[in-house]
Amino acid sequence: MQLAGLRRRRTIWISLGVVLLLALGWATTAAVIELTKDPRQTISLSEITNPQDNPIAALDGMHQDTAALCAGIEGCIQGYQADHAALRRFRSLDSAQRFAKSTTDTYLSDWIVIQYTDSTLTPAQRQEIQVYLDGLATSD
Repeated sequence: MQLAGLRRRRTIWISLGVVLLLALGWATTAAVIELTKDPRQTISLSEITNPQDNPIAALDGMHQDTAALCAGIEGCIQGYQADHAALRRFRSLDSAQRFAKSTTDTYLSDWIVIQYTDSTLTPAQRQEIQVYLDGLATSD
């Protein structure tokens, strides 16, 4: 009887130890993922506004249109249409890269792809939006 009780307590302590180790491993993994996440990954296109002091032509007329812009596009989670460009945000870098490679007249800025919808924007205006997006959520 006493031996069975000792075995039971031992099993309980071993089980608790395993549970604690698993919890510690999960917490460590979650912390590493959070600390190493690129802040640009979570930029919402709704946060991108046309600066009043120096407007960017590619952002003129920008409005949310996720349903139309992301329809049938793997990994597309957000879409905004402007007068001369469409901006799409993707769940992963791989999805963004695949879309940018498969579509003409695009620029890839991490999780965001700009697709120029006509030839109105000059090379300087295209460069302006590209530099703007590339600089979002980065520090000096």
